Amino acid sequence: LGLEYLRLDYGFSAQRVAELSGVFRIVVNASTVSSDEIASWREAGADVTRFAACHNFYPKPYTGLALEDIARVNLRLAALGFEIMAFVPGDANVRGPVFEGLPTVEAQRGRASKVALNMLELAHGADCDIVLVGDPDLSDAGWAQFAQVSAGYVDLQCELELSYAYVRGQIHHDRPDSSVLIFRSQESRTKLKPDSVPTDAGAGLPRKAGSIAVSNSGYGRYEGELEIARVDLPGDERMNVAGHITPEAMELLPFIKRGFGVRFV
Repeated sequence: LGLEYLRLDYGFSAQRVAELSGVFRIVVNASTVSSDEIASWREAGADVTRFAACHNFYPKPYTGLALEDIARVNLRLAALGFEIMAFVPGDANVRGPVFEGLPTVEAQRGRASKVALNMLELAHGADCDIVLVGDPDLSDAGWAQFAQVSAGYVDLQCELELSYAYVRGQIHHDRPDSSVLIFRSQESRTKLKPDSVPTDAGAGLPRKAGSIAVSNSGYGRYEGELEIARVDLPGDERMNVAGHITPEAMELLPFIKRGFGVRFV
């Protein structure tokens, strides 16, 4: 039938799970699987690196999980070699009979339209390998966000000084060795590097969280490097403040890291 994954619920012996894992990638409940169960599967000969652990979705309000609890569980399962999955709610055609979304994270139930934020929260805030949509469909706007995240970037709305209009529309990827203080564009030092960046009126201005800044000629070999401040930073005469991302875009910034990309719009 072309099926690769098999989701097992209750009633399977450890030996049967081990046998099935030789044919399928076995999916178990990440939210409830115990260390004893995992140990019994391994003793029966199962290779748990071929297993996936999928968190539940929660149709009933107030029953969903906290992101920090998912992250804690995921650390343990990832160390054992499990592939980890979780769900975001859909923002169109939600499933009955409750019709209140199918999220894994309870806090995401009331913000189903923020598909990109919800996906990045699970992927980069809790280290889920695969993020699924629980409900049957997304709106056109939701699918557009889904497509961008799948392609490895998101749009960030911003305001830019006229002399930095060249930044708009370009995709910049954060360095894989992410800083907790700044987003640091890889491309701004290579293919998107400007010919020169003279010191201008934005040099030395305080860099509030969300500020877009570009290293000027005073920074030597780093001239042209683009940054986004994740936190409030002091002014630096070697940095020209070029603009600022919008408050809505700021929600995404903590989860844009480890090589993920942004496009300024």
